[in-house]
Amino acid sequence: MGKNKNSDYDLKGYKDLEGISNKSLNFSLWFINNRKKFIIAIIVVLILVSAGFFMYSGYHYGYYLLEGKSRDEQMLKELSEYQALPEEYRNKNSAQNLIFYKPEILRKQDSFDIVNLVENPNQNYYAFFDYCFVQFNEEIYCDSSFVFPLEKKYLLALSQNLNASLSAELVIKNLSWSRVNLHIYPDWAKYYSEHLDFPLKDVMFKPSHKNQLSNKVSLDSLEFKITNNTAYNYWEVPLNIVILNGSKVVGANKYLINKFYSGESQSVNLVWPGNISQASEVKIQPSLNIIDPDIYISY
Repeated sequence: MGKNKNSDYDLKGYKDLEGISNKSLNFSLWFINNRKKFIIAIIVVLILVSAGFFMYSGYHYGYYLLEGKSRDEQMLKELSEYQALPEEYRNKNSAQNLIFYKPEILRKQDSFDIVNLVENPNQNYYAFFDYCFVQFNEEIYCDSSFVFPLEKKYLLALSQNLNASLSAELVIKNLSWSRVNLHIYPDWAKYYSEHLDFPLKDVMFKPSHKNQLSNKVSLDSLEFKITNNTAYNYWEVPLNIVILNGSKVVGANKYLINKFYSGESQSVNLVWPGNISQASEVKIQPSLNIIDPDIYISY
């Protein structure tokens, strides 16, 4: 008995010189004896996982066949209907069309003036375009212009030879839109007003029957004083002049100011052939492309 006890004690305290312990030998022996059961358990787990994925996929596929397919078809139908939304909704993130009013033809002594009002209803877009006044498919006058956000301006064609019995049409070509760059113009309204600040004073229009300039030729006259109240010097400041009686345009002219310096004022006196009987308002509008650096005189 004593010898056996000594033998057991010696076996438990045995340590292999290569680092393999009794515990490691016992685990290896257990694994070998139960390897078959271990493999079967792994196979069962994999079968259960696969069955779970199969049931999950089958459920969703069945649900799609029963309900999802009809919902997808309904969604496609609704998306197709969105293309027919009102124009004002679709244009929230795009430019609305410019508004061109009907051209007005003004008879002068031996020629005609054409006046056409254009309006830009967009707050963040401006347009550049070419245009022609056409009469019976014949181009009478062509030019280029622009209109800034929320701006109204007149297109003028002066002293044209027209057929008095025909109306004129406006044809727009090469219209291009640009969005106001907020990085360059963070406050467009302020930029616009600061660059087009040309106050008028002493505006006086006299039709031919009141000015007594000539007894032989009917001559209308216009006087006004204009000041460059901006901080900028301009090489040229073109002015479009439209004379109205109520809402009706009765006269038009143009004037060009050369080298208009900041703080400078100029008195303008214009005389032109005309026979306007009565006027209630004179509109004098600068037509300046204020985003073009070439219009400014450097300090």
